[in-house]
Amino acid sequence: MRESLDAFLSAVEVFGERIADVRLLPLLLGIALHLLNSALRTVAWRNIIAAAYPATRVRWRHVFGAYMAGTAANTIMPARAGDPLKLFLLHGRVAGSTYPTLAATLLVESIVDFLLASAMLLWAWQTGLLPLPDLPSLPTFEIGWIVGHPWVLGLVAAVAVAAILWSGTHIRNFWARVQLGFAILKQPWRYLWSVALVQVGSWIARVGGGWAFLEAFHVPGSLKVAILVQVVSSVATSLPATPGGVGPKQALLVIVLSGEAARSNLLAFSVGMDVAVIAVNLIVRGAPAWCSCAQPARLRVWRRAALRRPRGGPADPRLRATSGGRFDRVRRLARWSPARPGPARRG
Repeated sequence: MRESLDAFLSAVEVFGERIADVRLLPLLLGIALHLLNSALRTVAWRNIIAAAYPATRVRWRHVFGAYMAGTAANTIMPARAGDPLKLFLLHGRVAGSTYPTLAATLLVESIVDFLLASAMLLWAWQTGLLPLPDLPSLPTFEIGWIVGHPWVLGLVAAVAVAAILWSGTHIRNFWARVQLGFAILKQPWRYLWSVALVQVGSWIARVGGGWAFLEAFHVPGSLKVAILVQVVSSVATSLPATPGGVGPKQALLVIVLSGEAARSNLLAFSVGMDVAVIAVNLIVRGAPAWCSCAQPARLRVWRRAALRRPRGGPADPRLRATSGGRFDRVRRLARWSPARPGPARRG
């Protein structure tokens, strides 16, 4: 892994030297398009989950929060550890949901990604822009090591199949729950307009964001180069031995885009785009977390203030209902104002 680490550290060093030359407006545009890409992807995922649980209200903000948390984890932890985190966070937000069903919805959500990424990869290979036969000899530890040890992929596949078979025999209604996650595929038109078209839009925003990041770091942007950036990112993260594919991504970008700009600009771009995306993911996911942590303290303050008997009238009867500690009752209490007590609770 030393080759990948050296490539990444070299890119970080160049990025530190050229950070003052970053163009602000293209950088902000790239960040905005990255957020648009994430928003559209979570809209599609939310629609898949809603089709699996038609009787349950699935809030987009819960899906967005879980997705951003998992994406942020994928950028700082290897082996796509953020994907189980997405399922864990969303499981507590969707009433009656199960992990097999939510995992199946992730598979459905990846169909369009797989098709588009494969088409781009095939285009780059056919046009000679991506030297696929030479990938094992490139200075990227993960790709060369896997090619030299193909039995590892077979072992991983065998373990995955064994885990699925074990789950099917030990988890009650496992296959029925998995099938539930594919419910939207039984409605082709609904899948087309509420998932596939939305994900195509997210890919347009993704390619556009890559183009904007290229311009921000003084790399001449074009549709061809922006697509190549997505192809390199897909190849680098296909074997995620490093967080977010860092190291292999920098090495591949320098080789594939060697004729488009100076090596220093390519290295600064490769690190700068990753740093910007990681920072945005952490900030967007961290802000709701801080708010949710601060919320119980605010509710306790409001409850103590509201428990004081208003002048000229009795205390609101809903206040006593909060002694059980149920969060939804406390939320109703937070909306109550001592100056304007609401009507008594029926029943």
